[in-house]
Amino acid sequence: MICTHNLKNIIRTNGVFEEEILDEFISIFSEKTIQKKEYFIETGQTIKKVAFICEGIFRSYYVDVKGKEVNQAFLLKNDFMVSKLKAASKSLVNIQAISEAKILVADTHKMNSLVNKYHSITKMFLKIVSMYFDKNQEREVKLRIQNATENYEYFLKEYPNLINKIPHYFIASHLQISSTHLSRIRKMVTIGGSQIL
Repeated sequence: MICTHNLKNIIRTNGVFEEEILDEFISIFSEKTIQKKEYFIETGQTIKKVAFICEGIFRSYYVDVKGKEVNQAFLLKNDFMVSKLKAASKSLVNIQAISEAKILVADTHKMNSLVNKYHSITKMFLKIVSMYFDKNQEREVKLRIQNATENYEYFLKEYPNLINKIPHYFIASHLQISSTHLSRIRKMVTIGGSQIL
């Protein structure tokens, strides 16, 4: 299965494993198809699963005090997907498929059992979590200290080609600007001498 093969490659990239440990880790995942607009998890739901994205695009978002959706991040192929790391806690965000998707899903309790059982898996997750934390922190800070044009350029760099695959109002929400403002920026910004329209 291509999806399982991709997951194995990601794991091998982030740690050193004996083959039987890797096989045991892979065995807790099962493949699932997610339809467009379907939720992986919603705000307030108990966290029971973690997933690896094989195909498709997801968005992580929350609803602010004014009832407005704020897109926190976009999750793509080969990303791990979980709203919080602590099992049985409540999710603070919604994670929704923007397109039809295929994922590998694992129960968080089984995952935690393997993390506690094997030091190599613990090290792998620490590496992956640190990488995601650094990436998310950089994104959060940049969105607050840069101007809208700089944030749009950062979005294009962070999510290559995503601009043509998702609704632009999702991007505007992520950048915390209006759709009209985003449209104006897109007309001004050029990449490699070509205008992004």
